[in-house]
Amino acid sequence: MAITLRPAGQVTQLRQFRADILMTSVQGQAYARTFETFKGELLRLVLQNQQLLTLEDQIIAQTLSDFPPGSQATAQLSPALVALMNQAMDLLLTVASPELAAALRTMRSDLDSLAGKPLRPTLEVSNQLFEDGASIG
Repeated sequence: MAITLRPAGQVTQLRQFRADILMTSVQGQAYARTFETFKGELLRLVLQNQQLLTLEDQIIAQTLSDFPPGSQATAQLSPALVALMNQAMDLLLTVASPELAAALRTMRSDLDSLAGKPLRPTLEVSNQLFEDGASIG
């Protein structure tokens, strides 16, 4: 199994996506914390499964396409990206720890509701909900 490193410009673009879209909302921060919490397990599972590794590469490529630099306010989570993410989560659910599986199920339930909407403003709604005292999954 060969792993190809992403060019520096793509890594920078992915970091910018994290900073400009995910980390601007309570909900996005929760997603980032989930990945941080389970990064070791996720890495191990992806590296052990060629199909997951291929899917993760496709997810990264689609993310780079869906969220070009400077598109933070209008970029949308495409149905293609949602389908890839759901496919990866389906595979992960068959091999994940119970804790990771529970987190994936919660995230998966959010995906369809986010598809086709401007992601940053949609996620930022969670900020208002949080301020109003509602719980965020």
